[in-house]
Amino acid sequence: MFTDRDYETAYEESGSVLIQLEGSTASASSDSVQISGTTVTLTEEAVYVISGTLDDGMIIVNAPDTAKLQLVFNGVSISSSTSAALYVQEADKVFVTLADGTENTLSNGGTFDLEAEGDGISAGSTMQISDGSFGILAGGGSENGSSESSESWGGFRGGGPGRVIETAAASETEEDSSTSMKGMKAAGSLTITGGSFSIDSADDSVHSNASAAVNGGTFEIASGDDAFHADDTLTITAGTVNISESYEGLEATHVDIQGGDITLTASDDGVNAAGGTDASGTEGGRDGMFGGGPGGNPGGGMSASSDGSISISGGTLYVTASGDGIDANGTLTISGGYTVVTGPTQGDTATLDYDVSAAITGGTFIGTGGAGMAQTFSDSEQGVVSLSVGNQSAGTTISLADQEGNTLLSCTPALEYAVVILSCPELVSGGICTVTIGETSQEAEAA
Repeated sequence: MFTDRDYETAYEESGSVLIQLEGSTASASSDSVQISGTTVTLTEEAVYVISGTLDDGMIIVNAPDTAKLQLVFNGVSISSSTSAALYVQEADKVFVTLADGTENTLSNGGTFDLEAEGDGISAGSTMQISDGSFGILAGGGSENGSSESSESWGGFRGGGPGRVIETAAASETEEDSSTSMKGMKAAGSLTITGGSFSIDSADDSVHSNASAAVNGGTFEIASGDDAFHADDTLTITAGTVNISESYEGLEATHVDIQGGDITLTASDDGVNAAGGTDASGTEGGRDGMFGGGPGGNPGGGMSASSDGSISISGGTLYVTASGDGIDANGTLTISGGYTVVTGPTQGDTATLDYDVSAAITGGTFIGTGGAGMAQTFSDSEQGVVSLSVGNQSAGTTISLADQEGNTLLSCTPALEYAVVILSCPELVSGGICTVTIGETSQEAEAA
């Protein structure tokens, strides 16, 4: 999503347009700069080296939509009492470079980061973030603002560490049907390749109306709705994600986890392939039980036309959910990684919930939850142990050992449980193993 030019900071002052800010006016070395009092407008593609102070004024970029402009701030101080100190009205891309050894200040009417009553960061088209440090509190505002206009914003690119974006409320804020309180929202695709993000939002923390990709970065998230939501595909390949609060942790039509370290807590489903809507969490639609005892298998279940999918091929995923741990309205495939799912025993919930199929061909899976609507994997290329273990209290340790007594895996669920589902590459289908729940051990045959 980023070209080499996007990261380029070098410039030659001898071939650049020089702009000197002079308090109540300015001067420039090119006709591509229009000056009207304290308003400086850049109209053509060029490298602009800007120095000096502008009192109660602004720099406007209004260039052709194919133009790429580089703005070099070389000791700049711009204040505006009525608008943005730097306003990009139109251009293809605008690069802001801070000259080495200089201090540069943009301010408007007081002390700001960026404040808003609605979405923290909103793009009418595509949002791309490569790096930076962001603190976002989102709640309030209207869906009818600029983020929903017909104009397309080319994207948002985070700069170096220390950029902070804050909005007016937090996840406790009540939301009505007319407001949007998302932390980061893109009407098109959203790509994050790095950076540090602290987001507390009443609505989705990271939202795309198309597809979203997380290829790096560190995230601390508390959300009143989904922590990450994409109408189409949500892909995570790298990064550290800690979701302390959410309705659903990861939601999209297709969820693809290829890497990263993810820890999430959800009041409903932890990971949900929901067909790209926010209408998840409704009851019903479960499609089968597994039988109690060693190697229990799914019941007959109902056929479904759901086209959602969840794929886990790498990384670590720790889920604590009050609803379903992993809910695939379609198919679930686990081929790698280390996945731990902790779910409750009460209500219409399960460790795994899928409409079509659930296959494990690699990786480690440890799952606990309720027995009432439980399912296990429908297909596997390694051993799977599925047990009904009665009502076990939170904090009761589970361990799995092979025939030689070697411990293959162990965990201590934070919630009570009645079902255990275990699988790892060292567990051979048809092999005998020992499962220990608290102080009680039993032999089981892996399916």
